[in-house]
Amino acid sequence: MKPFDLLKAPLAGTNLIEASAGTGKTYTIAGLFLRLLLEKNLTVDQILVVTFTKAATEELKGRIRNKLLEARRVFTSGSSGDTAVSELISGIDHAETALERIQDALRDFDSTAIYTIHGFCHRVLTDHAFETGDRFDTELMTEPTSMLISVSDDFWRRRFYKAAPELIQYALKKIKKPAFFYTLLQKARHPGIWVIPDPDEPEISHLEAFRDHLVQVRWMWPDARIEIQEILKDPCLSSVVYGGFKEDKKAPGATVREIRVSALVKQMDRFVDEDSPDLPLWKGFEKFTADKVESCVKKGHESVSHPFFLKCRDLKKYASGLTAEMDAYLVYLKSECLKFGQKELLERKKRRNVQFFDDLLLMVQQALMEKQGNALAARIRHRYHAALVDEFQDTDLVQYEIFTRIFSKKDRPLFMIGDPKQAIYSFRGADVFSYMKASAHAENRYTLFHNYRSTPDMITAVNTIFSNMTRPFIFEEIPYEKGKPGNKPTSDASTKGAPFHIWFLSPKEGRSMTVQDATHSIVHAVTGEITQLIANPAGKVNPGDIAVLVRTNKQAVLAKESLSSARIPAVIYSAGNVMDSSESHEIAQILLGILNPVKEGTLKAALSTDTMGATVASLDPGQMEDSWWENRIEAFMGYHRLWHDSGFMPMFRHFMNVEGVRARLLSLPNGERRLTNVLHLSEILHTASMEKKLGMTGLLKWFFVQKDPVTPRQEVHQLRLESDEDAVKVITIHKSKGLEFPIVFCPFGWGQSQVPGDDFTFHDMDADRRITLDLGSKEMEDHRVMAQNELLAENLRLLYVAVTRAIERCYLVWPRIRYTKTSAPAYLFHGLGPESFIDTSENLIVKLRDAVSGVDSKTFINDMQRLERNSEGSIAVSPLPDNEIPAVAQSIQGRKYLKVRTFSRSIDRRWRVSSYSSLVSGRTPDHELPDRDELPGLQDHDGVKSVEDALGDTGTPGERSIFSFPKGAASGIFFHDILEHLDFTNESLKYRQDLVLSKLSGYGFDPSWVDVIVRMLENLSAVTLSLDAAAFSLSSVDNAQRINEMAFYFPLQNLSRAILKQIFDDFSDQDVLKGFPEKMEQLTFSPVKGLMKGYLDVLFQHEGRYFVVDWKSNFLGAALENYQKSLLNAEMQKSFYVLQYHLYVLATHLHLKMKLPGYVYERDFGGAFYIFLRGVDATSGPGYGIFEDRPDIRLVDALGKALIPNYD
Repeated sequence: MKPFDLLKAPLAGTNLIEASAGTGKTYTIAGLFLRLLLEKNLTVDQILVVTFTKAATEELKGRIRNKLLEARRVFTSGSSGDTAVSELISGIDHAETALERIQDALRDFDSTAIYTIHGFCHRVLTDHAFETGDRFDTELMTEPTSMLISVSDDFWRRRFYKAAPELIQYALKKIKKPAFFYTLLQKARHPGIWVIPDPDEPEISHLEAFRDHLVQVRWMWPDARIEIQEILKDPCLSSVVYGGFKEDKKAPGATVREIRVSALVKQMDRFVDEDSPDLPLWKGFEKFTADKVESCVKKGHESVSHPFFLKCRDLKKYASGLTAEMDAYLVYLKSECLKFGQKELLERKKRRNVQFFDDLLLMVQQALMEKQGNALAARIRHRYHAALVDEFQDTDLVQYEIFTRIFSKKDRPLFMIGDPKQAIYSFRGADVFSYMKASAHAENRYTLFHNYRSTPDMITAVNTIFSNMTRPFIFEEIPYEKGKPGNKPTSDASTKGAPFHIWFLSPKEGRSMTVQDATHSIVHAVTGEITQLIANPAGKVNPGDIAVLVRTNKQAVLAKESLSSARIPAVIYSAGNVMDSSESHEIAQILLGILNPVKEGTLKAALSTDTMGATVASLDPGQMEDSWWENRIEAFMGYHRLWHDSGFMPMFRHFMNVEGVRARLLSLPNGERRLTNVLHLSEILHTASMEKKLGMTGLLKWFFVQKDPVTPRQEVHQLRLESDEDAVKVITIHKSKGLEFPIVFCPFGWGQSQVPGDDFTFHDMDADRRITLDLGSKEMEDHRVMAQNELLAENLRLLYVAVTRAIERCYLVWPRIRYTKTSAPAYLFHGLGPESFIDTSENLIVKLRDAVSGVDSKTFINDMQRLERNSEGSIAVSPLPDNEIPAVAQSIQGRKYLKVRTFSRSIDRRWRVSSYSSLVSGRTPDHELPDRDELPGLQDHDGVKSVEDALGDTGTPGERSIFSFPKGAASGIFFHDILEHLDFTNESLKYRQDLVLSKLSGYGFDPSWVDVIVRMLENLSAVTLSLDAAAFSLSSVDNAQRINEMAFYFPLQNLSRAILKQIFDDFSDQDVLKGFPEKMEQLTFSPVKGLMKGYLDVLFQHEGRYFVVDWKSNFLGAALENYQKSLLNAEMQKSFYVLQYHLYVLATHLHLKMKLPGYVYERDFGGAFYIFLRGVDATSGPGYGIFEDRPDIRLVDALGKALIPNYD
């Protein structure tokens, strides 16, 4: 490759620039853009710039615009800190014209053609709709997950619902769950992928014989059981297989043989009792077969036999044959799934008129390949005279063909800029082999050598590591060109000595070390080193100078927790997804509890979360306080109502405030992280509920789909950053690409290169490296060799990306454990030797494993020391340190730490928002919630004595009447919901039936209650309401004349039980109030002031008068006589509804005084109706189920003066 000269390289033809880490790739793109403007006289909209993420497009826009501003500065002032810009402009003959072009470019900069690859293809399809065949009104579906899941679920249902039970069970064991097919569809979305094999439907011929022999084994076993047990205990059988006759140390008094045989017999007991057998057969089954028993007879002993052994032998034979057939059938199903998915997705996208992002690229590629393709390419070239493609190593074959077909003319320069050593995104479709193909066909190949990021010694260290093998990246097409230092100055974080540290970790001689043990030791060492770097006053290292690069989100959490425990500020930097967090699980549990507050199990699960903080003791039925449990039920029912009435976010904000979630989470370890996740989840759920118009059940269903691990993680769901100023960044290697840090730790760069599973992708070396998905071909193991070689190459590229993030210092950990024998460090440090020939068709993983297995401790140390010697002092090799971690807060001098301020003032605890419910129960009310049918602490609202009675049931009705309809708070919510949406003037039977059926379904009641509820609504609509001179029915009240759930607030001055008692005592001569003042003694609320709030179930106007209605679903008895007026009066007092409706009347009186000109209470206010729904009967009249009253205006005024400041 030729060194790239930014100022002299020809602006023509197809060019590939390999830009190693830190060599100024973006700087080069901006410089080429400026040259194209000035030398080719192009405008900003004629230069196509393509990159792969939206964030990258914004960065490129900023860098290119700054380059233009710098060029203008050179023209106007004659000086610049950018030598390349100065040299470029110094060679321009017509300065005034050039300056004018720069001015035009800045003025028209908004029209620059800087796109993502998908954005560019979308623009092509839009501008050339006729040539590409694109439909004008097609919607772009940014997230295809839901459609892919739907297709995979449909395939599962079609193929398995009527399948043989044995096949279903075997499939579930092999592929776990239906989501497997969704994952398979995702794998096959790669453009141009080739799928093998394509089998015909195999025959399952062993099934009937297997079933017959299974029946016989089950039939024979009970009678043969004791005999078989004695035979297997016979000393003539092998002790190795069936156990010896020494005493079992774990079971004194029994021999090893007795324990093993007993376990085998119990396993056979379970096997014959199963409805459907477990295939393949359990491991110990072979020990019951005649062949195995015969082979285990010791020499010199007579053979043992039993018919049961012969039958087990036959069953095993047919089971083995059936297992092989089922394996073949699963391969067939996987192939059929992909065919079904391809066809279904095409039809569904067409039916819904949508496209996926991948479709944009495929449509442009297809259009360019058709007869009119050359004409289309010419039109695109007419618009774009040059193209600069960034991050070209992350391209694929489709993208490469698009660019080469469009910019195939020499007068239309194409520059492809990237670094194959940093191709690490194969999991999202990037194909480094496309880069290799482009490299082979490019007219000009350049490389950028000079590293402007890292210090000279850091560059030397990286050169040493990746020059230790002739092919450090496996493939010949990805060579390693040694980097050269640029002119980047050393930062303040520099330290003396070797900048690159390799820590090796070896187990003690003769002992092994697990991955978990190694991980723990490594995290401890990294935390200790970071602590010492920060604590050293001479080093001038701040936490913000340091990054810890990890492979997985789990490793990120471990590192962050270790640093936090050492009091080192640390943040997980864009690692992980909030849907995978523990808070996601907890919020899901809580929302399930709110959705189903009447289900004890879901409510307890919600309360047991850290977010809610309930203890085990508080949830134990034996220790649970009834009042506490009732309060929890009532609170969650309130959240349910608020969610239903007002939407998710109002409910969740209220829930956070009432439950004190913020304070509780912040008091826990990693509290800031937890709270951030909860708030993030609430925003995601709110957005989904609004954009997708999801109700309660729909939102929860969507939430659980997003939480499913197989669902692709969306960018908006990535964990949000905590405050990262002056904090160590813990970040995945994939997220770190493009970033730089003064000090970098790479503790987990030793992932193994094994490809497990029965389906995987690879590039077929025998088919021009075509990407192929192997579902289970006969050549699968040969293909696995290629896939594992590719994985090793990607692990090497990941390691390169990790270590090249460092500016001044890097720490790499290399543990010598079994798990790491096929890792990138194993290959670079010990692997096949610097002179070994590498054949990528060979099984490099086996060769590597064998080579590393032969490395003893002495050779291991020698290999590392040789690397150190070859590094010219830039690498220091040492054992993993095991130092105590000092307390950073005590060892860092001069640092300021936050201190909790002391609150010395007093808070007036009397000020609060009160309600009728809080007055009668002594509880803090549910702010913003209607207080309809609440469960007061003194008496539940249905007159029942237990929580179970209050919640009722949702079962099928016995005797169908309104009296037998389930009791409880859930029923109260159900009735209120119907009445809120009922149009009393619409007497259509179908209208009422449809409304009732929808509500019965929504609340989980049996639909057979529909006739009962419809009759109740008919009675309610027709019954006469009479108060003073007024007499009418609700059927005459139009919807336009009524307000449902009208909220009210009014100011509240000092209020106490004594004040209320005195007011009602002054008017106790009225029938409805007789004896009520004495009942006020039962109230236990503390004196309060602040605000009084409440909700009117209904406020309506009829013939110029205003009425208040409150619906009551209370169960007072199973006969109409239980709801006569005299009994209702007693219920009104007992449940303190008398106080409630007087507060409601006062609120209505205040409202009408403000809103109704010339308002007079006696003339304009009609009164209040409390309607007990179970007791209303139109034929019996208003004497049953209806309480009515219009309080004396003097009493209303007395309440107003006592409760409200400046009432007059």
